Amino acid sequence: MPSLEDLLRACVVRVEGGPLPGAGFFVAPGRVITCAHVVGAHPVPLTVRLADGSAVDCGPPTLLCDQGRPIPGLDGDYPDLALLDVDVDEHACVALDHDWPQLGDRFQAYGFPSEGGSVLLTPLALTYSGKKGPDERPFIDLTSETPVKPGMSGSPLFSERTRAVCAVVVATRNPTHPDGGLAVAWSALGEHADKLSAANRAFHDRDRRWAGARSARRRRIVFGRAHAVGHFTGRLAELDVLRQRLDAAGRAVITQAITGLGGVGKTQLAARYVECHGDDYDIVAWVRAEDAGVADLAALAATLGLAVTDLGPEDRAALALRWLERCDERWLLVLDNLTDPEQLEACSPGGGNGRVLITSRNRDLEQLGPVLAVDVFDEDTAIEYLIARTGRAGERDGALRLSRALGGLPLALAHAGAYCAKATSFEGYLELLEDLPPAALYDRSPEGFYRQTVASTWQASIKAADDEAPLAHPVLAMAAHLAPDAIPLTLFDALLEDGSDPYRRKQLLDAIRALDRYSLADVEQATLSVHRLLQRVVRDTDANSDLLRSAGHAALTALTAAIPTDPALPEWWPHYEQVLPHILALGDALTEPGEDTITLIDLLNHACQYLLSVGTFQRTVDAATTTVRHATRLLGAEHPETLSARANLAGSYRQAGRTGDAIEIEERVLVDSERILGAEHRETLSARANLAVSYRRAGRTGDAIEIEERVLVDSERILGAPSLSM
Repeated sequence: MPSLEDLLRACVVRVEGGPLPGAGFFVAPGRVITCAHVVGAHPVPLTVRLADGSAVDCGPPTLLCDQGRPIPGLDGDYPDLALLDVDVDEHACVALDHDWPQLGDRFQAYGFPSEGGSVLLTPLALTYSGKKGPDERPFIDLTSETPVKPGMSGSPLFSERTRAVCAVVVATRNPTHPDGGLAVAWSALGEHADKLSAANRAFHDRDRRWAGARSARRRRIVFGRAHAVGHFTGRLAELDVLRQRLDAAGRAVITQAITGLGGVGKTQLAARYVECHGDDYDIVAWVRAEDAGVADLAALAATLGLAVTDLGPEDRAALALRWLERCDERWLLVLDNLTDPEQLEACSPGGGNGRVLITSRNRDLEQLGPVLAVDVFDEDTAIEYLIARTGRAGERDGALRLSRALGGLPLALAHAGAYCAKATSFEGYLELLEDLPPAALYDRSPEGFYRQTVASTWQASIKAADDEAPLAHPVLAMAAHLAPDAIPLTLFDALLEDGSDPYRRKQLLDAIRALDRYSLADVEQATLSVHRLLQRVVRDTDANSDLLRSAGHAALTALTAAIPTDPALPEWWPHYEQVLPHILALGDALTEPGEDTITLIDLLNHACQYLLSVGTFQRTVDAATTTVRHATRLLGAEHPETLSARANLAGSYRQAGRTGDAIEIEERVLVDSERILGAEHRETLSARANLAVSYRRAGRTGDAIEIEERVLVDSERILGAPSLSM
């Protein structure tokens, strides 16, 4: 692959025949930028000499300004640029930088300085020192150790930071202080700039050499990219909108939201944008935003090489955001499934050289920035999708009827296409969908219509997957109890009676592959993800079934075995973050009391202990509040696990600075513990110790000392230890 320097040199030409020597460069096929003072104000025959030494004639230039002077005045000679039409189509073109330089940026400029009659292409190192001239017509002021000699005019100014061309060299800086020079941003071409930019972008969309060399040259980080579908159809207009909005010039953060109903393809549109334009960014981070992105942002901090030892997840996440705010790298942060607009401040940088792309079902996001509302496919798009997915070009009528029956919902069409690709006609598939909802339901409730539609397509797809692999349905049922994204495949070992049996392990692997083939799950990097809407369908369809109960038991068994015993050890925190979303989701899924209830609440309490260990404040309050609610409903207000949950909630309040609320809960927990467990039970001693800590926080030192003295005496007498940790 050619280097960036090789490509840049190939783009530079020598402009001959004008009043002064100079350079130019291909900005788009057949279009060369140079300086007006190089070509002159009066029409003369001009020749462009290419990098291979060949010469090509060109037509009259389009002049933007020319006063006939090699050193432009800062008022009347702006911008001193010219465009040449050159009869060469197949030629390398520079990549364009749309941003204004930053102080201290370093550049390379390639031109033909006069050196004893030599016309060799020569680089010159330059540094940005600021603006020169009026604000509305600014020159880029450059310094260098050597002067910008005649013959360098028209050279492309290549930024070593952005690895693209931002301007055109037009002159030495000053006749009496020649070291350095002036340049003009290519965007000063005015009405020509937009057309040239579009032509330049189109060139690089089909010629990826510059992008490849750029990626090889720079430090690039891709974190947590979503799995993009292989059959992307019908969103080209939306994709172009994203490109235009996110490609805007400037370093200020631009936030773009994608909204729509579940199943319309918001995440897939974002994933496609990353796939097509990720090379435009130095850092691409895909963050699951349900928990304000804490878990993924914490992991991103480690990926960036930041010092995260002994930091909790929230501190790690904040560190990653601060780094993005201050770094020079151009970054893209995708926040997938943002549920609450108020979460954005906690999971997005406040500034920096980047873009934020959000997917959300919440349509109230206009205050965050531009919103792109994504709807279902129209009929033509749905038909093309089904045909492309299945190869059944001769069944357009059947594809039309099927797309209408499914309401154009991409998620349902994906299931149908995956099924019909296995040699079932569209008409045959329609016959399988006997429980499709009435079309009239759509007018009353699109959400209800699509939910029932997905339920119908699921029934057909899961039956087909189950016919191929008997464990497919149990795997999906277990996944329905967990968080939808990044479920570790190792958790599904709990479905096996004997995990060491190679035959049973092959059955599990076959089931996971079948779910992937029928678009019921995405399998990537040792994890499995399912759509949230599909999870709800599975839980509703299999409600009260032995299959669902067995799957819930397997999920609980797997997560209980997966958590380390000591949540206070920092080396285990990344592992806890991986399983934490699934523990919390399981608590919401297992809503009925049963033989596993105590184990479930104990697991949730363990998760709260982890959050207390790392000091994650709001996440701890939310998790502890939910655990108290589940424990009270499933076990009763006076069960020992419920007392533990209430104690964890008090601890979360204390960490969050709500000491009064903590004391109120801890005083009740102590009374209940003494009555239910006994005054000398270990948990009762812990309740006293916790209350003493809160009293000290509240300034009630005397009350704290009184309790601490009793705890010390009781601990030595009952436990044989000097004291409990407080």
